[in-house]
Order: sequence, then C-alpha cells, then structure tokens
Amino acid sequence: MLKPVKSLNYEKKDGLASIDPLRERYLDELIQPQELYLEMLVRQGDIWSIQMGEQSVGYLILSGDNTLLEYFLKDLPAQQSNGIFSELINRFEIGKILCKSFDTRLLSLCSDRQCSITSKGVLFRTYRPFDLVKLDSTIRIRMGEPDDKAILWELNEDVWETEAEVTEFITNKYVFIYETDSRMIGFGIFSPVIPGRPDHDIGMLVAPPFRRQGYGTRIIQHLEGHCRANNWRPICGCDIRNTPSWYCLEKAGFKAEHRLLLIELI
Repeated sequence: MLKPVKSLNYEKKDGLASIDPLRERYLDELIQPQELYLEMLVRQGDIWSIQMGEQSVGYLILSGDNTLLEYFLKDLPAQQSNGIFSELINRFEIGKILCKSFDTRLLSLCSDRQCSITSKGVLFRTYRPFDLVKLDSTIRIRMGEPDDKAILWELNEDVWETEAEVTEFITNKYVFIYETDSRMIGFGIFSPVIPGRPDHDIGMLVAPPFRRQGYGTRIIQHLEGHCRANNWRPICGCDIRNTPSWYCLEKAGFKAEHRLLLIELI
C-alpha cells in the first residue's frame, strides 16, 4: 500500500508562463506534439505547482470540473511518483483525466489504478504522402479576408467557437478559401498549437453542395504541403465519432495511430 506523501505543497499559479521551464520539459519529452483541443482547454485551466519543500518538482492543470488535463513530475523513483499521484488525486478530488495515448508517463500512472478508459478522439501525427491529387486549376485558392467572416461563421460546424475566433484566424492569415465561379467550395485552417514550436494543427470544412467529391482530401493535402513549405509540422485530430473526417484525413495520407483518452477513476 502506498504511503501518503507528507512533504507536498501545492501553489496556484497564474498563466502557463509561471510553470516554465517545467512545461517546456514536459512538451519536449512527449514522443508526439501536443493536441490543439487539449491545449485550448489547458489555456483556460487552473494551474498548480507541486512543491516538495522549497523545490518545485512538477505541476498539474485542471479544468473547471476537476478533470486533469496535464501532469508533469520530475524524475523520481516509481513508488514515490505513484505516491505523489495518489496524493494529488485525493487532494483535488480528481475523477476524470484526459490523456494523450502517447503521454506514456501519465498513462502508466493511470493504468496502475482501477479505471475505465474510453477513446474520445483520434490524433493524427504521421503523414505518408501518396496519391497526391492537386486541386483543379479552375479552383481559386486565396487567403481569407475580413469580408469572408460572415460566410465562414455561417458555414461553421463546430470549427469556430466564437465569431471573434474567425476574426483572429483571418487577421493572422490562418485561413485559406477555396472557390470556383465565385462559389465557396470550402475553407482550410492551420495554426500553431504552441507559439514558437513548429507543430501546426490543420483542418477543413467543405460546403454542403461540394461534399463527397474529393475536395476535403485535396484541401487537406494542400494544407499539408503549405505547412511543409514553411518548415512546419502538420498535425490534426478529430472526434472519435466523426467518421467522415477520420476517413478524409486517412485518405489524404495521415495515419490514425494515437488517441485522446478519457480515463475515469473508479
């Protein structure tokens, strides 16, 4: 039986910069890049530093309902690490954990406990270029402009959370518009997951009249090529239930090797 760790203290922090360089080390040690969906939750989460005496040995980030979003602990013996993890689960009344399947340390700690594991999302981190089909020469590709905001918001299907987000993507030139005969076929988006790192999350949406015609695959391949041309690494993900997106991304060349897991402690 694991003994409680008596020397731990937790200090609430303000902003992700407050846990550098620990978080930089966490990100560097992941075998695959961070997922944008999780990163957006992390930015809004509660950040706690884990203190052992005067030393900061790790951190945890929680959502408003005490779901653990991210956890890092410096190298410690396995039994001590398990004890600390048990301590923080009790201290913060953590019942749920969102864990990337390639976050092997967190996944190992969870697997040592009674829990249920459900796949919530599919994470694509490997791309194998094949069967590249270029967009027809009659299709115009351009950057999104302020005048596109209304139609991008109207076409929205859980791509944008707010109209302000549409404006932000247009302003930062993170949106491509694909159109023919003045009709919008769809749009593609790309954005850095974490500023200063090369990983860019990509996604697309095809307007209903143009679906099931291969445009989604071609848009994804165009976005992938745009990222590579700028020395960025394209990554993406989708809900586990979103089979059309899953199929499109695999057809475009991405491999579905990883998952976003919802772990519920019993």
